[in-house]
Amino acid sequence: MFPRKLFRMVLTGFLIPFLFSSLSFAKYLSIQSSQSFPSITPVNLVWDETEQKIILIGIAEDEIGKRFNHFWFFSKDGELIEEKVIDQSTIGLISKAAYWNPGKLIFVSTPSMNDEKNPLPDTQVVTLSTNFDREILNIATLKNIDLTFNNSLLINQQAKEILLLSGTHTTLSQGLKTRNDWQIRLDCLGFNGENIWTTEIGNQQDNVMGQMIKIGQLFYVVYNTWFPGERWNIQMVGLNNFGRVINEKTIMNGSGSDLVNDIEKIDDDHFLIIGTTDSDNNDWGLPKGKSDLIILKYHIDGNIKWLRRLGGQYRDIGITVLYDEQETIWIAGMTESKDGDILNNQGGWDIWVIQLDRDGNILENKCLGTLNDESPVQFLQVENDIWLLGAFQATVTKTLPLLIRIND
Repeated sequence: MFPRKLFRMVLTGFLIPFLFSSLSFAKYLSIQSSQSFPSITPVNLVWDETEQKIILIGIAEDEIGKRFNHFWFFSKDGELIEEKVIDQSTIGLISKAAYWNPGKLIFVSTPSMNDEKNPLPDTQVVTLSTNFDREILNIATLKNIDLTFNNSLLINQQAKEILLLSGTHTTLSQGLKTRNDWQIRLDCLGFNGENIWTTEIGNQQDNVMGQMIKIGQLFYVVYNTWFPGERWNIQMVGLNNFGRVINEKTIMNGSGSDLVNDIEKIDDDHFLIIGTTDSDNNDWGLPKGKSDLIILKYHIDGNIKWLRRLGGQYRDIGITVLYDEQETIWIAGMTESKDGDILNNQGGWDIWVIQLDRDGNILENKCLGTLNDESPVQFLQVENDIWLLGAFQATVTKTLPLLIRIND
């Protein structure tokens, strides 16, 4: 039921630069493990401003299917400092990480286990020091949450709070068949791991792919809701500091499916939404192909200020967005099109990077790819540099991390 839009492949770090589009990317990092892992899935990219390190986190898998947490530590210029592999028996498998406080990361992890009686293993909230001591501390354990389709982590330093957006699901009977009913869950924890409040979000349909930001004193969650008729809509809720929902809005409700993949604060009244749509009838601009990338600027009072629909003949998907200190909007998506708004697709799925100004006007547009498939994961700003974490499908069974500094 979930569209192929969340086709987030993982790339390892073995890259042959001359195979990629030669358009103006400033630096590729060839990321290789000192151990011979067949495949490594990129998970997160974090800037440790205290230690002045870029930290890349991936999940590595060996020949017999055992998985490990793999860390690479880079200087701010992209020079490899060290790497570290941590067995899942120590901290589980990391699914999301963030910079916490001086010299520490906070991350969410789950043990890798196959237990039919307990399909939802406990979720751990863990801190890890980024100096060479690598001190690990489990500060909280959460039960009965699912990180499959909702997985967002926000650190509220001012209030000393950790907010984890996850999901819950219940199994419903429909005649002889069963189905999972997905809802969104938001947990607010103190810095010592104590539970402050928990809120569930959503209607009686499936609610997935929640994204979360804080603007002023409110938290905003944007997510996808399934409606009868086989289509997805984009919804938003605003919550106060006590986790109470104070407003709800429908952002996009087209004739087809409209999907959000990422959001980004732009100022105290607006945020950006990036995703994909296959709605037709000119709901959100003239359709370009099978599905189009969408980027829109949204006012918290419920109005779309502007919307751009970009793409070519085939499928184009917006994955991640960043608004930098120079007021430039960076978009990274996936494209299999070779016409329309797309320039220099190298074959298969390419990473598609677009720069826009604050008003949504395109400044630059370029593809990164090979004859195989590539996909973006996450942007990261490190001082004046913009880095992009992605994945490269080296073979049918081999995925490698890709790390690129994309500004000149």
